Amino acid sequence: MDPPDAFGTLCQGLHQGVHEAAATPEGLAAYCLDFVRSERRAELKAFVEAALRRRTNAELKGLIRRTQADLLFTSAGARAFLEAVLAKLEEGDALAERSGWRSRLGAMKGTIKVQPGYDLTEPANPDWGKLYE
Repeated sequence: MDPPDAFGTLCQGLHQGVHEAAATPEGLAAYCLDFVRSERRAELKAFVEAALRRRTNAELKGLIRRTQADLLFTSAGARAFLEAVLAKLEEGDALAERSGWRSRLGAMKGTIKVQPGYDLTEPANPDWGKLYE
């Protein structure tokens, strides 16, 4: 399975300065996930889960190296980083389910009262159409 684009985006944040500031695989994962758009995270999660199940530590290290990341991992470090990424993605899914941020439709329901018989589709000023003729 080829890595999705989101994996390359994730690895773009891997450079020595960030590694020194983040200090832990969890901090590094949190920083790098900020670059990945929310709509691409499910695809990334599926890929990382499969990679952790099927690949050795050395293969995971090579997978990260092929993205041109500017940070060298040990084999165990590559696995620790990807495990932290997966944990952060799962944590984000759990938070999304608890907060309901994915279902923004209807968020304002009940905040506006429309009088019975009022037609919201009726133009406010019927003469506006004449301005553009």
